[in-house]
Amino acid sequence: KGGGGGAGGGSSFAAVLVNNGPGSAWIQCFLSAGQAGARGPGGVGGRGGVGGQGAGPCVAFDGGCNAGNGGKGGNGGRGGDGGRGGNGQPGQAQPLLQTGTPPTLTEIAFNLAAQPTIEVGTAYCTGTDIAFSSAAPGSFTQLGDGATPTSLPTNAGNAQYTTLGPKDITFAGQDYPRFWTILTSPDQIALQILPNVDTFCVGEIVLYSSEAFGLAYEWTVLQGGQPVPFQGARDTIRFTAGQPGRYLIRLRVETLCCGWAGPVEKEIVVTEPPVIQARDVAGCFPLVLSAQLVSGPPGGTFIWYNAAGDSVGSGPSLTLPGPTADPLYTVVYRAGLCASSAWPVNVQGSPTPVITGVSSVPPLQPAPEGPLTLTFTATYQAPAGSAVTFTWLFGDGTQASSTQPTISHEYAPGEYTLTVIAALGNCRDTATVAIQVQGNRQLILPNAFTPNGDGINDTWGPVGVGIAQTELWIYDRWGKLLYRGTGPWRGEGAIEGVYTYVVRVRFLDGSQVERAGTVTLLR
Repeated sequence: KGGGGGAGGGSSFAAVLVNNGPGSAWIQCFLSAGQAGARGPGGVGGRGGVGGQGAGPCVAFDGGCNAGNGGKGGNGGRGGDGGRGGNGQPGQAQPLLQTGTPPTLTEIAFNLAAQPTIEVGTAYCTGTDIAFSSAAPGSFTQLGDGATPTSLPTNAGNAQYTTLGPKDITFAGQDYPRFWTILTSPDQIALQILPNVDTFCVGEIVLYSSEAFGLAYEWTVLQGGQPVPFQGARDTIRFTAGQPGRYLIRLRVETLCCGWAGPVEKEIVVTEPPVIQARDVAGCFPLVLSAQLVSGPPGGTFIWYNAAGDSVGSGPSLTLPGPTADPLYTVVYRAGLCASSAWPVNVQGSPTPVITGVSSVPPLQPAPEGPLTLTFTATYQAPAGSAVTFTWLFGDGTQASSTQPTISHEYAPGEYTLTVIAALGNCRDTATVAIQVQGNRQLILPNAFTPNGDGINDTWGPVGVGIAQTELWIYDRWGKLLYRGTGPWRGEGAIEGVYTYVVRVRFLDGSQVERAGTVTLLR
């Protein structure tokens, strides 16, 4: 026959604060014993005895003699008992969901046949005395991480914890993993009065606590030091602020195991609803809608809505780029939970053509040589079928108008600024283009000049076609610099003779050359 099963395993307990819906409280876990080990199998039966010997040899001369049968073997011995089953697995904490009114906490007794009974006080917070006791003999040799003291020499005593989380204990040589969970202490609870705004309109005001698992809530509402009636439903209160002013709200919460948290205070400003105004707008896109605060608390936000009621912007102004927009917008001013009435703004916008570019044939880069005819084309955006008029200011004193976005014009060498205006009714857009037309490049450096004041050949310098800028250096026969400048040399103070020059010339197309040589001055 098999032996008896092993002893049940250890047990565990945990208390965890969770939010599982409106009115929820705690999830607590109760202990269950570990399942006993399976009984051992029966021992193997003994082996049967050896059968007896048969009778001796039979001698028969006539063949009528039979030998006797052997004796019956003995019974096998009784099998031994099987070994004792192994220990069961540690017990697991089973969840017990409680909702609605929080449970009444009692000390939890571990009344399991396979375990000693251990009782723990109902305070499970940091910095709070927790009582440990057991009717069984033994000592608490380990109280878990953060315990002070870390152990108890007997089967009863107090300890505190400085850290949160599940705790493992050892009593009478038996381990109890994750025996319970240490929660936060009251002064560590992030207790707040919500919502996180401080401005409300005159009328009903609803406030609530950030701590939704308290056993009790103690609310106070004051204005000017005088109590204000309110309706409380545990973590939420409602009251009517009948007049503008400052109100003080105070809250204390009794936590499930660690006493009262708080008080916390919140001062709110109650004001009459803000008054705003805005104007209807009409004109060419882009249009700017604007609103202003006439009365009410400052520091709020204007919110704009389109005709479908969708929010399309915030701030005191809203820009409508066009070319189309809704015919009606509304704006609301909000300060905290206090809002103005919605103000309608009617919009009558006219589309504005938008010039997106101007191209030319031939291209303007690199700069073409002239005189030549350039053909310009303006690309633009406007509603389909719009009668857009284009005015071209060519930059040489002439202009032309057309309903087509393409025009041609002849340019002589030089630098110009082309301006094109696209108009649709009174709405217009403008673009400008820089134009540079090169002449044929030619550089002439005379070899003599006569600065005698007769008005003929009195100065010296480079001449030619397409020159944009010159710079001169003139030296005498000993290398002394006599002149440096961007204009022609007049030969002041120089005697007849041969002089050396260095010339640097920049042409209209951006190219640059440098020349050196001699020039003869004649008087």
